[in-house]
Amino acid sequence: MRGHGWLTMAFWMGTAAVSVAGQDSLTVVISDSAGVPEEDMTHAIGMGRRNFAVAGIETSWSVCRQEACAMPREGSYVQISIVPRMNFSIPGLPPGQVLGWAHKASAADGRPLAYVFHNSVKRAAENASQPVSGALAWVMVHEVSHLLGLEHAPLGAMHATPRSQDLIFVARGSGFAPTQAKNLRAGVSRLSAAANSPRSGR
Repeated sequence: MRGHGWLTMAFWMGTAAVSVAGQDSLTVVISDSAGVPEEDMTHAIGMGRRNFAVAGIETSWSVCRQEACAMPREGSYVQISIVPRMNFSIPGLPPGQVLGWAHKASAADGRPLAYVFHNSVKRAAENASQPVSGALAWVMVHEVSHLLGLEHAPLGAMHATPRSQDLIFVARGSGFAPTQAKNLRAGVSRLSAAANSPRSGR
């Protein structure tokens, strides 16, 4: 781990340099059927908001639990469904080890949806010796970023699995490198364009 110190420092410095005067905007609608404690949810949302703000995207977050979620106009939001455990199968993914899943095809239709599996998130937090709120923030940021077009990366919010250092990056608001931030903003633009395209039928 000591040999990666230069990479860690360069990543932080590059991320801190990202500053966008006119921010893109995105609404994140969270449907929570897992009963996430209020304190964990509040802290996780705060961390998520900071990471996207540094990337140049202003986010507003709403949480619905028992009631049906009020959805904004298509192309302006992403939806996260937090469920206790993975209750469906995805080819090639072992259910007990998956923390979340982004339904990428839904993004092409302007109604992007991602899942977060809360029991797996709690195990990941314990394994990394980090707070559950930090692991929840990491998974939500990770899956939303997949919906916006990002792929896995060696470090930060888009590492394939959340190591302790990746959770710390997100907790500090430094989950993205500058090139990732640029691609995220492009993803917000694509989302809006997909919802307004003739083939969407809207």
